[in-house]
Amino acid sequence: MREMHRKESCPQQRTRGSRRAQGADDIGDDAEEEGEEEISESTDDSSDPEYVPSKEQRRGKTRKKRAPKNRLSVELAQYLGEAERFLNNDQFDEAEEICRTIIASAPNSSPPYVVLAEIYYRRGDHEKSTEYMFEAAQRNPGDTSLWLSLIDFAEEKNDLALAMHYTKLALRGDRQNSDIRRRLIQYYERAGQSRSALMLRLSALSVTPEPSGEKQFQLARSLADEFFKLMDRPSSIRAYESAFEKYPDSGTDADKNTTLSMMLQLRKYENALRFLLRYCNVSITTEAGKPLRWDRLADQLKHPNKYTNLTFPDTTPPELYMKLFLILIHLKLSAICIVSVFTILTEENAEKYFDWLLDIIKSFRTYGLHSAAGEMLLELTRLESTKQIPLVWTMLAEVQVELGQVEKAISSYRHVLDTLAPRHTEARVALGGLLKRVGRHEEALDLMAPSNVISEQSSSRSNKRPSKVPSSLSKSRNSNRPNKLRESQSGAMPFEPSDTSDQEHRDRDDDDDFAVEQAKRDAKWLKTSSAVSDASLLSNDPVAYRIAFERCKMLDHPDSAHQFMDEAWNVLFTDVARLCGPDWAELAVILDNSRLRARLMSRLGTNDHSCKLVTSRTHGLKERNVTTADIWSLYLRLIGMLMAEMPNTLAHLEAAAIWGGLLPAIYNDESRRAAASNLLISSCLVGHNGTPAYFKLREIYKKWSHQNQYWNLMNIAILLARDFRQCRLLDRFSEDCRYPLGIISNNDCIVRGSHRLAIARLIGLREQYPHDPLIALLLGVGFLGVSLHKHIASHHPPVLQGLGFLNEYRRLRGYCQEVYYNIARFCHQLMLCHIAIEYYEKVLKMEPVGDTEEEKALTDLRSEAAFNLALIYRSNGNRAMAHHLIQSYLVI
Repeated sequence: MREMHRKESCPQQRTRGSRRAQGADDIGDDAEEEGEEEISESTDDSSDPEYVPSKEQRRGKTRKKRAPKNRLSVELAQYLGEAERFLNNDQFDEAEEICRTIIASAPNSSPPYVVLAEIYYRRGDHEKSTEYMFEAAQRNPGDTSLWLSLIDFAEEKNDLALAMHYTKLALRGDRQNSDIRRRLIQYYERAGQSRSALMLRLSALSVTPEPSGEKQFQLARSLADEFFKLMDRPSSIRAYESAFEKYPDSGTDADKNTTLSMMLQLRKYENALRFLLRYCNVSITTEAGKPLRWDRLADQLKHPNKYTNLTFPDTTPPELYMKLFLILIHLKLSAICIVSVFTILTEENAEKYFDWLLDIIKSFRTYGLHSAAGEMLLELTRLESTKQIPLVWTMLAEVQVELGQVEKAISSYRHVLDTLAPRHTEARVALGGLLKRVGRHEEALDLMAPSNVISEQSSSRSNKRPSKVPSSLSKSRNSNRPNKLRESQSGAMPFEPSDTSDQEHRDRDDDDDFAVEQAKRDAKWLKTSSAVSDASLLSNDPVAYRIAFERCKMLDHPDSAHQFMDEAWNVLFTDVARLCGPDWAELAVILDNSRLRARLMSRLGTNDHSCKLVTSRTHGLKERNVTTADIWSLYLRLIGMLMAEMPNTLAHLEAAAIWGGLLPAIYNDESRRAAASNLLISSCLVGHNGTPAYFKLREIYKKWSHQNQYWNLMNIAILLARDFRQCRLLDRFSEDCRYPLGIISNNDCIVRGSHRLAIARLIGLREQYPHDPLIALLLGVGFLGVSLHKHIASHHPPVLQGLGFLNEYRRLRGYCQEVYYNIARFCHQLMLCHIAIEYYEKVLKMEPVGDTEEEKALTDLRSEAAFNLALIYRSNGNRAMAHHLIQSYLVI
């Protein structure tokens, strides 16, 4: 601080001011000399009618230099000397008063703030000293010593952020100072801001270039590599451009090639042409010899047709002039380079620069120059190094189609499939589409048969895969009713009455038996599915899968609807059917076991990661797989056609719904999985297959358990599955669904004959829901069942209890057909026919519940009551009355 204070004394202040003025004069003289040079250079172009002089040249006069605002007058500088003398005598108050007086007179001058900073530093108030030093630096940002003092203060505090801030301000005041720039770079690296450090080093290439071109380009290459690793290609380009601006003759051909490559990747064709014109000695002129100038490129490219001549040095590397041709085509200057393009189609260039030649051909096609593209491709088919490449022939066929040469295009595609690459997917798909367009449908279908591209290791697949929908689905439809399974399940259902403890013991035995049976099924399925190798699966061959899919799209026409269904079924479900097996029991195992289902879908999902090359060359095309959206669209199309032909296709719809839920393309998407799950539940319930529907309903339990419709469907699925052990699995669900679970469990107990257990569960529900009429009705049914047991001391108490709950049910439910019908059924079951007749007749006289005719038709019980009443009359010998009831209520 003392040294800095001495620098700010009065005599040195004048010297430094005079030096700054002299430096400003030198800068002004240099600027004038540069302006004179620019004007002298521009006089050569004054004859050009399109030439427009710049603003600096039109101005013609330079502004007068102004004195800096932060300079003190002579009187104030002498007055500041008095403050310095007081400071040296440790008279801080007098020195501070003088400094504040000077600040009031010249608030933009920095020396009084420097003296104030020294005063507070000697007083020991370093924070205040730093503040005044910062005020001084702000008023004189070009004084590097002030900023360095502030940076040193920040480093003493270990405040890296504050040091970076001061260094940025110092660099803003003196951009030519390489020491400050290097210091800021170090701070950025310490703070982990490597990108900011790289950007600062990049700006240094233009502001403070290296002393030699070799060092400049060496630094530019390293910076470009760093930016390229960060995927920042524009900054990499700026690094090379900065080097070329300072040393245009020091750049190598590799540097030029790298710069142009990055520009082409970013599609900066105008910038690339400007670079070629400026640094690569490329010349483009009109017929009158007027050149295309790099500094006025944007305006001159508005009329590209007037440029007819292109010249470049003979020593230009092939990569550079191929990039030049590509740039000219994109800038609509292809007329001046077409002749040169055909001269470079040599054997050597085709071998080394095949990719660039393909880019030139694609550019020709992009801008409608199909004839030029076709000539280049024909020439490539004659060269030894490229005539065996399928891509050349497929591109030639595409160009021939665009030129209307259909037969030649078919011949080119045939050459690829018959000679070069029989498994080339794109060529086969394109040829099939072309044949269909010209009306050769049968030939197109034969070409798109998957058997034409199936590899040798999976050639046995065709003998194992079902060929048509009816045969495969008829087999699965016959297995939709597994009699042995249902017989075993129905045989396991106990109907004998027992106590609650005996029933719980039997439940545990049933669970153990169920677990053993499930383990046996798992082992059986693993053994069966392991026998099917992955190589024999259609999804393992992406080429055959793609061809089969394209064949389905070709057959999607009203005239070939059934054939489309056959092919779509084979594409979607052949592998699933082979891995699952046709038996519903094995399929139910997969639906219930998440581990087995994941194993199945992992084998079916081989098509998602399989990708093979058509040829061994690096530029061969990768076979594209069918996307999940394509599979989903095909699945929906198949389902729609099956639903349109209901009910004849109910078996097909069931199998499609179940197998579709196992496809990875559907299961891995939540919305598709939900749609397939809903379709599975609906089709299986309609087809009376409850087991798959039960497993799917159990999966969506958390989402829909609050809806009564869900539990109705669950009850229907359990009844159709006829496996009432599944009811006990429901007891493990949350207590939030206690009411529907209790009703379903009660039904299970009643069906199995465990009326006492059913009554016990219903009593617990009644305590929680005392005003529910359904619970009262079920309690009456439970006591009715108890009264029918053989081994019971007296039948009267349960009958009276049952009648009591029926009376409570009538009170809660109200007077309607449902109540009278249930009372009549109760009395009918107890052989109290005289009471049952009375209540059946009440049902016949009442109107059903409902606001509309459709609602009344759904709730009308008169036909059921008439039928039961006719049975009573017939059993009592009154056939005339029975006939009258049947004719009145049952005959339509």
